Amino acid sequence: MAFTNVPQLSKLDERRTLAMLMGGSSQQQVATHFGVHKSTISTSFVQRYFEFSSMDCPFPWIVSKQSPNQLTDVYDGWSESYDKDVNGIHYVAPLILAKTLAAFYPVGGRTVKVLDIATGTGIVGFELQKLGFSILDGLDPSQRMLDAARGSNVYRNLICKYFTAEPTPGLEKDSYDVIVSAGSLFPGHLPPDCFIEAARIVKPGGLICVITRTEGKGSFFSDPKYLDKFKATIKLLKEEEKLEEIKWEKTNYYKSTSGVLILYRVLQ
Repeated sequence: MAFTNVPQLSKLDERRTLAMLMGGSSQQQVATHFGVHKSTISTSFVQRYFEFSSMDCPFPWIVSKQSPNQLTDVYDGWSESYDKDVNGIHYVAPLILAKTLAAFYPVGGRTVKVLDIATGTGIVGFELQKLGFSILDGLDPSQRMLDAARGSNVYRNLICKYFTAEPTPGLEKDSYDVIVSAGSLFPGHLPPDCFIEAARIVKPGGLICVITRTEGKGSFFSDPKYLDKFKATIKLLKEEEKLEEIKWEKTNYYKSTSGVLILYRVLQ
């Protein structure tokens, strides 16, 4: 939908404006973000967007039934503005994940090997590095996202591959102490049975720590079949004594959007 009273904003920027407003940004903050006058982000624009837009996901282009390759192309095209977009709506999930992990490893003991699944531009790794984690690898199917992550000088190795329930080429059993992932456990992204592979890669005693969005279209809770398969996978891994649940905890994902923190210990 186009809005004639906001000619300074492209259609994509209109959607990003909605995302920032949903995330709790003020009209002035949104205007500053896009380099336009506050009047551009008018009250009538905001009201009409909320009235007529059916989008309940801040970034609707990632809510997709496309093939994995098509979705990867979407992320390739988004790589240059990704950080600016998600930071504009107060993307707090990476910091929450990093602080959760830090609680299990005291200062001086943060030399564990960590694999960041669905690395994106490396926001999670940046937060982990600030807390003293120094051995970080990343995995993501989008090469352009990984190129952006490489510029942060946070990761030792960046692996351009998909992560599924099947063994990941090049990653041996018990390769890492920890797997982390932020914002990837939902339909169309990580498959719901991916913890099978996570449990294979992580050493006994290690952790799998994931945080994901639970509100709106395309979220972790939005597709009952996806959620049921995830829970069935977890049940199987627990029955096989491969995983031990530490917690499922409601938390923030964006500043004004709920998420869930999922934490398991690998047993064997």
